[in-house]
Amino acid sequence: MSDIFQEVDEELRRQQIDKTLRTYGPFVAGAAFVVLAGVGGYYLWDTYQDRRAAAAGDLLIQGMEFLAGGNQSAAAMVFAGLAEDAPGDYPMLARFHEASALRQSGDTASALAIYDEIAGDGSNPEDFVELAQFYGGLTALGNDAASFEDVQGRLGPVADGSGPWRFHAREALGYAAYRASRFEDAANHYRQLTDDPLTPAGVAGRATE
Repeated sequence: MSDIFQEVDEELRRQQIDKTLRTYGPFVAGAAFVVLAGVGGYYLWDTYQDRRAAAAGDLLIQGMEFLAGGNQSAAAMVFAGLAEDAPGDYPMLARFHEASALRQSGDTASALAIYDEIAGDGSNPEDFVELAQFYGGLTALGNDAASFEDVQGRLGPVADGSGPWRFHAREALGYAAYRASRFEDAANHYRQLTDDPLTPAGVAGRATE
């Protein structure tokens, strides 16, 4: 008798399994397809992004080689293209390099425009904003036509901040004041550097001189 019950139980279980598979089988198969498609899509997208990053890296190196070879216009074009269509942090790096290439070519106005754009974008990380202000100030300082007020407006926020460029920014401000015959202002900037124990030795030595 127990064998009969066992056979009936097994038959009922088999029928229940068959019913379950007929009812939910298509959904299970569909879910499996979605999972596999998602994994495959992620892999393809990840591979695509890796290839874009590698290509951007190659272009960045090419632009730097143009710059090192004295071909600033070609370098600026490469960097401008990267800034438009590169993944990750490459656009920001390309913008800084583009500005450098333009500055070296003598187009300080365009270089300053790029630095101002980076510094004025509130969505950019603070370090990049400060670096753009610093480079913009140095670029303006290298332009004889730039006023002391222009240089001070760019370098002042950096010099008064707590970032790593504050010492160099204050040194540049001291030079800008000296060049503008504002000798008392220059002395104050240099004195702040010599009195600050955190001032790098090289900067402090120049400030003392």
